[in-house]
Amino acid sequence: QEKQATEQTLHSVLSTLATLIAPLMPFLAETMYQELKREGDPESVHLCDWPKANKKVIADELENQMTATRAIVSSALAKRAELGVGVRQPITALKIRTKNQAELLRLIQDEVNAKEILIDESMKDGVELDITMTDELKEEGQLREVIRHIQDLRKKAGLKPADKIDIHYSAADEVNQILSKNQKQILETTKSRKLLENDSQQGEFLASKEIKIDNSNLWLGIIRV
Repeated sequence: QEKQATEQTLHSVLSTLATLIAPLMPFLAETMYQELKREGDPESVHLCDWPKANKKVIADELENQMTATRAIVSSALAKRAELGVGVRQPITALKIRTKNQAELLRLIQDEVNAKEILIDESMKDGVELDITMTDELKEEGQLREVIRHIQDLRKKAGLKPADKIDIHYSAADEVNQILSKNQKQILETTKSRKLLENDSQQGEFLASKEIKIDNSNLWLGIIRV
C-alpha cells in the first residue's frame, strides 16, 4: 500500500510539473507527459487544462509543523558538523523543546540519525546532541560507511539493482571483525552474493578502491556474478 501511494503521489507531482513547465519548456514537458499519460488523458500536454490549486487539501497547520521540523533538522545537522560527527555515524540522542506529531518526530530522528528523541519543554530555542559514543554506535557508523563505499563501487561500475556481485576485500583486523560480524546485512543491502577476503587484491574487478574506516585501511573490489 505504501509503494502504491508513493507511486501515485510521484505520478501526480510529475504530471502537474509537466503541465506547469509546458509554456517554457514545451519539448521536455511533452516528453515527460507522454511517459506519464494514462488512458483517457488528452493526447498532448499542450491540450491539458492549467493546474488549479485545491485549497481544501492545503493543511496550513501541517505546513507550519513541517517548517518547524525542517528548522530543527537544519540546526541539528549544523551542530553535528560543528562537533565533527559525520551524518552516517548514529548518535545517542537529540533533545528538542518542541512537541510534534509522532510521524514528524520519526522524520527528525531519521534525518539527524539519532537513536532517541528527547522532549524538554524547559529548553530555550535550539537543540542539544548527546554524542556519547558506545562501541555499538561506533560499529554501526563504520558499517554504514563500508556499505556506502560498496554502493559507490556498484554505481561506478554501472550496475543495475538486479545485478549480483561478489565483494573482495582486504582489511585491518578491526574492520575485518566488523565485516565478518555483519556479513549478512552487507550482502543483503548491497545485493551481493559473497564477501571474500582477498589480501593479494588480485582479480578482474569491475571497480575497486582503497579507503580508511576511521584510521583503519580497507580495500574493496567487486566482481559481477
